[in-house]
Amino acid sequence: MSALHLVTGGDEPRRRVLVADLVARRPGARVLTWGDESVHEDARDHAPAALAVLTTSAEDLLLAAELPGEVVRDLTAVLRDGDLLALLGAAAVLAGAPGEDLEDVVLLVPPGSDPARLVALPDRAARLARSLVPLVARWDAVVAPAGIGLPRPPAATIDALRAVAHLMDLLDARLCGDATVHHLPADGLVEAGRTAELALALALMGRWVADPTAAVDQAMDPARGASGPDGSSPGGSAVGAADPDGAAAAAPQAAGAAGGAAPLVPRRPLPGLTARDITLEREDDDLVVTAGRRSRCTRLSPLHRRCRVVDASMRAGVLTVELEPDESVWPR
Repeated sequence: MSALHLVTGGDEPRRRVLVADLVARRPGARVLTWGDESVHEDARDHAPAALAVLTTSAEDLLLAAELPGEVVRDLTAVLRDGDLLALLGAAAVLAGAPGEDLEDVVLLVPPGSDPARLVALPDRAARLARSLVPLVARWDAVVAPAGIGLPRPPAATIDALRAVAHLMDLLDARLCGDATVHHLPADGLVEAGRTAELALALALMGRWVADPTAAVDQAMDPARGASGPDGSSPGGSAVGAADPDGAAAAAPQAAGAAGGAAPLVPRRPLPGLTARDITLEREDDDLVVTAGRRSRCTRLSPLHRRCRVVDASMRAGVLTVELEPDESVWPR
């Protein structure tokens, strides 16, 4: 599997040095970015045509679903987000073609992009695309029976929705799992705020931020230290490192899939967070964990959807949720 390195933050000199170092250590690695006047590949050029299909019909689809106007505007903005186009392109490169040798990818995020919003965008876009599939598939029955006057969405819409959901799920899994996120903030309050928000966003994804303000010392000056065994930059500039207690921050698992957990006691790692930092809510078939201004949804398994939450606790950065069967929906 190809490696993914996400480079964020506004410290341009260190960004340039880090990217050069990553490419030198990984011959053949592809550097993707987006924005103006870049010498690297534009990630947007690799985005599938699926998004173009959706951006032309997204607002009509959402309005037909009779959602509130502000919700329609918010969801439409997701599908028309310039960063989403770049992320789709990066995901397409990571996925590759069948039988193709996959190359390592360095995704250089423009300094002006909000890294916390960026790492959360794949999951948000995938959930939105999946939610629209049944709406389009049952258009005549659910939205506009024949003769009512609303045109059907283009025939390619369902395939486009599924393509977007698939690529964004793939990228989200990498960001929650083995991707390395290098955050190199510049000085100033704006960058400090973005660093704090990124720490929250990644914690909700099961990632630990070791030291988001550390320099890439090895890349800047090889005499300062050796690189890690995987070639990642030392000095704590990469997120997704081990937590202070020595336990690696595992990627979040689907509810009910945590190893060794009882069937009705799903667990979710939230490294660096405590019970005081989070709120937990049940929304239909999702568990929603919120920390500060950031939220992350986990879809419950079919078994857990027929249960109700009776208790929850946090210990050593792991959220444990206790469920019990809901007799009103359990088969008799």
